Amino acid sequence: MALGNPSRTRQWRPFTLNLDRVITAVAGNRITIDAPITYAIETRWGGGGIWRYEDPGRIERVGVENLRGVSEFDPGIA
Repeated sequence: MALGNPSRTRQWRPFTLNLDRVITAVAGNRITIDAPITYAIETRWGGGGIWRYEDPGRIERVGVENLRGVSEFDPGIA
């Protein structure tokens, strides 16, 4: 397996991920949210923030039933 050309390697650029999370606990300056954060939010990697907002028109506590996904694929293409 070839590892590729190291001269073509590019570094990650800062980007923004906007996620909706719910604060489930507060202890001093530490918060707990309802889902894990799977990426660094350290200042050196772009940092992070928390904003309170309200969206009264937003649908909440919704379920989906009888959902089906169909995919067509070519197993010969990796």
